[in-house]
Amino acid sequence: MYTEDKEVTKYTNEGLQIRPGRAFGRVFISGLLGLLITTLIFCFLLFGVLSLKGLYPPFAQDSVNLYELSDDEIQENYSRMVDYLMQPQPGELTFIKLPMSEEGRVHFADVRALVQGLFKLALPALGLALPLAYLLFIKRKDLLALKCSAGFCLFFPLLIGSAMLINFEKSFIAFHRLFFRNDFWLFDPARDPIILYLPSSFFAAMGGLLLILLILAAVLQYVLAHVKGGFRKSRS
Repeated sequence: MYTEDKEVTKYTNEGLQIRPGRAFGRVFISGLLGLLITTLIFCFLLFGVLSLKGLYPPFAQDSVNLYELSDDEIQENYSRMVDYLMQPQPGELTFIKLPMSEEGRVHFADVRALVQGLFKLALPALGLALPLAYLLFIKRKDLLALKCSAGFCLFFPLLIGSAMLINFEKSFIAFHRLFFRNDFWLFDPARDPIILYLPSSFFAAMGGLLLILLILAAVLQYVLAHVKGGFRKSRS
C-alpha cells in the first residue's frame, strides 16, 4: 500500500525545493559560506584600504610634526610602515629621522603578524568557499549564503561602529588588549615619535572607512540576492 512521505517538499523564496528535514543543513552550509565570503570581503577591503597610501594626509591632519619632517618624508615613513605590514618578506623597518625603541619594533612586528595572519586566512577561506559556492549558487540556485554574508557584513560594523561612537578611546584600548599579548602598543613619543604622526583620529578615520565599505558590501549582496531571486521567480 502506498504511504505518502510525511516530509512534504516545500519551496524557498529562491524557488529551491528542499524538505523540512534538510532545512538545518541548508542554513548551516549557507551560514558557513556566508561567513567565508565575509572573511574574504574583509581581507580584500583591508588590503585595499592599507594600499591607498594617499589616504594618509587627509586622515592624519591632527599629527604633530615635532621633528620638522617634510611632507615627503612624512609620507615616506607612512609608506615604509604599510609596506612592512603588507609585504610577505619585508626588510627591517626604519623611519626617516625618527628613532624607534625595541618595544616599538616588537609592536610593529606583532601588528604585521596580525595582518599577515588575516591574509593567510583568506587562502583556505577561498579554497573552502569556492566548492560551496558552486554547490549552492550554481547547482542548487540557492542565494541564502549571500543574505547570510550581507547580515555578517552589516552586523559587525554596526556592533564595532556603535562602540567606537560611544567611546572610541575605550574601544581602541579594548582592541589592543584583545589582540596583543603585551603593552608595547603604549608608545612613548620620546622613544617612538612615529606615534606623533599617527594620531587617534587617523585610526578612527581608517576604521570608519573600513566599516562603511563593509556596510556597502552588505547592501550590495542583499540587493544582488533579491534581484537574482526575483529574476529566477519571473522565469519559473
